[in-house]
Amino acid sequence: MRRLLFFTGQRMLAYHWSGGRFRAAHAFDADSRGYQDFERFLHDSPRRPVRLMVDMIEEGFRIDAMPRAFGNDRRALVSRLLTRHFRTTSFRQLTVQERLSTGRRDYRVLVSGLTNPELLTGWVDIINRFRVPLEGIYSLPLVGEALLGVLKADKHNALVITQQSAGAVRQSFYDHGRLRLSRLVPIRYDGDEGYAGFVDREVHNTLRFLESQRLLRRSDRMHVHVISPAEHIPELERHLAGDENLHYSSVSYPLLARRLGIRGELPTEFADGLFAQVLLSRAWPRNHYASPPLRTHHFHRLARIGINAASAATLVAALGLGGAQLIAGRLYESYTLEAKVEAARYQRSYDDLLREISVFPLQAAYVKDAVDMVRVFDSTAGATPQRLMSVVSDVFNRHPNITLSAMRWLADSDPQALPEKRAQARGAARETAFVAEQRREIATLEGHVVGFGRSYRGAVNLFDQFVEELRASGWFDRVEVRRTPFDIDSQAALSGNSGTAATGPQRERAAYELLLRLREGGPPGVSG
Repeated sequence: MRRLLFFTGQRMLAYHWSGGRFRAAHAFDADSRGYQDFERFLHDSPRRPVRLMVDMIEEGFRIDAMPRAFGNDRRALVSRLLTRHFRTTSFRQLTVQERLSTGRRDYRVLVSGLTNPELLTGWVDIINRFRVPLEGIYSLPLVGEALLGVLKADKHNALVITQQSAGAVRQSFYDHGRLRLSRLVPIRYDGDEGYAGFVDREVHNTLRFLESQRLLRRSDRMHVHVISPAEHIPELERHLAGDENLHYSSVSYPLLARRLGIRGELPTEFADGLFAQVLLSRAWPRNHYASPPLRTHHFHRLARIGINAASAATLVAALGLGGAQLIAGRLYESYTLEAKVEAARYQRSYDDLLREISVFPLQAAYVKDAVDMVRVFDSTAGATPQRLMSVVSDVFNRHPNITLSAMRWLADSDPQALPEKRAQARGAARETAFVAEQRREIATLEGHVVGFGRSYRGAVNLFDQFVEELRASGWFDRVEVRRTPFDIDSQAALSGNSGTAATGPQRERAAYELLLRLREGGPPGVSG
């Protein structure tokens, strides 16, 4: 029997899997009562190894490039990329996906991480406290790469839609069988739109985002695979209409479960059992987020298995040699003694290994520096651009001709501060204590107006409508246009190429820059 834990950010699920079927499932809420029930569950269960799979909205994915390198240079490059994209979490990983065919022929890599590690840390601490061997922490979208073959999905541009909880669906984009992007979308639709309408709307939003990130060209054909409960399949097949660039297909949970070889019922009414079976059926899946300290008990277990196997092999060899020399009883005793000495030597090696693992290798000064760093992080925590980005993204969704290429964000007690200001010099003393309630969120947006053809006035109108909606939203007490799509200053010089050399893309792109300051307390009449 094998065990798998599945964490959704809201609760922890525990599955028992044996003989190709799920034998039992337990649920624990992310509160004090849930933690206590989880501790009792681990205390009463045999100490078998577990695998932990996560499906959280706080998981981010980034595509980057890395030069070809080896040894220490490669380790330094990997560490630099991890720090660049996910500085504040230890739950992060880098996967080399392919080698580029142009330029320096760098590697294309996927960097992913859990941006809110505190949600998972409490559960992992309980697992380690009960000395349960943790084989690894696995990302559900990355595990989903193994589902493409079962779905008979096209190798190019596949979008897989699944639902692992009641409140959200996950959209994972794969190209050449490799994950490029994944996001959780809250389920919001009314009775008129229906579930199929909601899916179709979110698919088109994802397509626009992929095109803006240059992960998909407008001429590419997208294959959308919707994994859904059986009762939704008729509605999806009636209302999901594709076109020359979009092809829909839907498959029910029971049908996909049979393809995966699952016997009996799935553990829940969602698709988490499908991903759990894919992960549990692999003998040695690649760990994603568990650092070596979190897998200490797993390494101890492997060491015990190896030592026991070596001891057993030695003992069998000794008995075999003794049996061959049964007539010479004295030789038999010597072989037995030799086997015991060999077993004792392995036991001493095992004890030495345990002592080496238990030694803490860091000096006290390094520990103090780490503690001081954590205190600095704690003192500056509490402000994120989540609310500002949520408001801005809603406005962007309604203005597809306005694209975003860069965003700089700052939370500062000075309302006139700008995101471009430089941090204080290292080692400079702080004059005032950090007070989260007095900080104001300020951001600059840079992007382009696209798709306006040859009408520059049309581009200006599109941009003005976008700015007016930001001001009318009530969320900002300052919306300042720092650069318009076209320089209309009376002192500005007009320059350009009106000949045939001016290409279409050059005529249809106009850059802008905005400064936004989030209103303290939100729009009038809206609390917090």
